[in-house]
Amino acid sequence: MKNIFKFLGLAAGASVLLSVSSCKEDFLEVEYTDILPTEMMTANDEGAESGLMGCYKMMLPSSYAGDWGLKPNLFFGCHPTLDTQATGWDTDWCKQNWGPDSEALGQAWNHVYNAISRCNDFIREIKTANCSDAVKTQVIAEAQALRGFYYHWLAQAFGRVPVLLDNETYISAPEKARAATDAEMWDAVIVDLKAAADVLDWKPRNGQYGRCTKGMALTYLADAYMWKAYRCKQPDLYATARDIFKQIIESGTYELQHAYSTLFEPVNNNWNSETIWAEILDERDSFDGNQYGSFMHLKWYTGCKQTGGWGTLFLSWEWYLCYEQGDRRRDGSACTGPVEQLKTDFPEAVSEYCYGQNPFCFDTIPALTDPKKPAKYIDEKGKEVDNTSFASHYQYKEESGWAPSVWTLKYWREPLSWSCNQPHCPIYYMRYANVLLLYAECCFRTNQESDGWDAINQLRNRAWGNLEADVDGSKFAPYYATKYAQNKDGYGPARIDRAAALMKAGYPIPFQKTTVEVPDAKTVYTQLKADKGFTSDVWVVAVGTEYRKEFNAEWCLAPALIRLDFLEDHLNVNYPKNMNPKGDRDNWHTQRDYDFNPAKVLMPIPADELKRNPLCDQNEAYRVNN
Repeated sequence: MKNIFKFLGLAAGASVLLSVSSCKEDFLEVEYTDILPTEMMTANDEGAESGLMGCYKMMLPSSYAGDWGLKPNLFFGCHPTLDTQATGWDTDWCKQNWGPDSEALGQAWNHVYNAISRCNDFIREIKTANCSDAVKTQVIAEAQALRGFYYHWLAQAFGRVPVLLDNETYISAPEKARAATDAEMWDAVIVDLKAAADVLDWKPRNGQYGRCTKGMALTYLADAYMWKAYRCKQPDLYATARDIFKQIIESGTYELQHAYSTLFEPVNNNWNSETIWAEILDERDSFDGNQYGSFMHLKWYTGCKQTGGWGTLFLSWEWYLCYEQGDRRRDGSACTGPVEQLKTDFPEAVSEYCYGQNPFCFDTIPALTDPKKPAKYIDEKGKEVDNTSFASHYQYKEESGWAPSVWTLKYWREPLSWSCNQPHCPIYYMRYANVLLLYAECCFRTNQESDGWDAINQLRNRAWGNLEADVDGSKFAPYYATKYAQNKDGYGPARIDRAAALMKAGYPIPFQKTTVEVPDAKTVYTQLKADKGFTSDVWVVAVGTEYRKEFNAEWCLAPALIRLDFLEDHLNVNYPKNMNPKGDRDNWHTQRDYDFNPAKVLMPIPADELKRNPLCDQNEAYRVNN
């Protein structure tokens, strides 16, 4: 008997579209069962809908790649830019030192191909199922959109990969060569996404946010055309992509979230006005591995170690200092340790809300490792102990390596207390801000410069707070007050004064109620190119730098800089080699000791795949003879 898995959908709960609407929205929610026999899946419309859940489930973390949504997405999507950094074995991803034996790459490869195989099984069986033509057309389109998403990720990360379609899985076709050309690879992605976009609607079916939509399929379709244009040297395809992005913009389906700081807000924020495609981690009161919402514990991965975090993700000082005065995205993205030297060297970068504290947790980042003892003292064995906190310096050294004293606020928004559990957390793969920058890139490449600058300035207008006037901060206070009350076993000292301030102001970072003038993007980036010595065109510097400011710690950053041909220029200018060779704690520079290798922008095909599939070859940069 053949079977297909049926699992949980993307998210459960209700959403309020903050700054846009107070309407209640439904989510893709299904009951959990273990196995759905194929004959049940193909028997009727209800069975077909249930079988589709086996495809959707793979958007969430799984036993194939337990941290899907964080690793390797972070490793490929952010670390190569050095704007995000790590300690321990993860530092290889900040040095172009990854290889075919990387466990995270192998896990992700397995996860994605399991997802593709599920889609293939489902599409094959549903084509001859005893269900209505309308349902058959719809569920196949959703499965094709999911398959297109996964092949898109593989093609970005690895280049050419084996393409398994409707009648193939790794069981039926364990040995298969990679796509022969980049054109063949991207055409497979384009076919799936175009077919899905032709069927799907702009709004999610049944009002269930989490389903694939026309906007999702079109966005990835246009992005696929851009990748094909880049890798196959077919610049005419940028016009095709531009027109699709224009269609998305003019549809009126999406708009920028009015306050940047609320994009990662856990308060009833499953699927907001800006979300095009995301993995939603639902809030749970259990840490059981089957509770997919809390499976990854993102706040512990990304929080400050001294307040209980695990140190998987840090942000660089070079990133922190790239913002212009007035750009509110920095405070909405990160907090710093209490670095006294920052007040001297970069006083304009000392945040009123995020210096030495996480404003959402009411936690300070202590200046001393043990506040009851002096900065230096002799322990009971006669050894001198440096009690100065790592967080008090630009760079600190812990047992597993060096890291900047900068932490994301996108995922660490609650006390690092097990009593607070895991909050709602969106992992954005595509949001409307992506569309604006992708559209801008296409406009510049097709000689529509004014439209490109206009799209960038729309993002900057939001960044300066000019959309925040109608955002009601009071709705957030009860949620954070509850979390504060729960934080009885938190690692850091709770800030009673910050909690009181929150209840008074309504939100940890008050919203801007007046309109301010935003510096013109073209003027700003023309000057930045001259001042810093970038070799790229001004528009490339502008789009690339806006990606850094907008999408820090989001997995689209490195791919965007790669396709812009900006990654090497960015590293050479923003991260010059050997600027901190001694690991000086009072040096804000990241130490880069390697030469950038452009061939390594493609990840290596995992070693296990090469062993089990002799028809699959390795990417050039990782071949033994190189």
